[in-house]
Amino acid sequence: SERSIQTLHCFENSGNVFNSFSQHNSFSTFSLVHWNCNGFSLIKRAELTEFLNSLNPNVISINELKLDSVLAGERLVFDRYNCIYKCRNRSGGGVALLIDKKI
Repeated sequence: SERSIQTLHCFENSGNVFNSFSQHNSFSTFSLVHWNCNGFSLIKRAELTEFLNSLNPNVISINELKLDSVLAGERLVFDRYNCIYKCRNRSGGGVALLIDKKI
């Protein structure tokens, strides 16, 4: 039987908490990160970019974007990731999934 190690991590970056789940086995590593961003500003986009570049997660889920569809289309663009998002409005809500293009 294949051995697998599952890990739950919590990272803090500039006061933002990123929760990460990783599963390691003899063939590969898969990591999933979740972030309640409480408004996806340009500053938080820069912080997320730094986080993605340092940890390279396979999938990241983000909630509480607080963006309309125009801003989401501009801010949720990352070279290594495909993005699926559902906006609510600027006063609350909104979710996104960033999925590594290699998957």
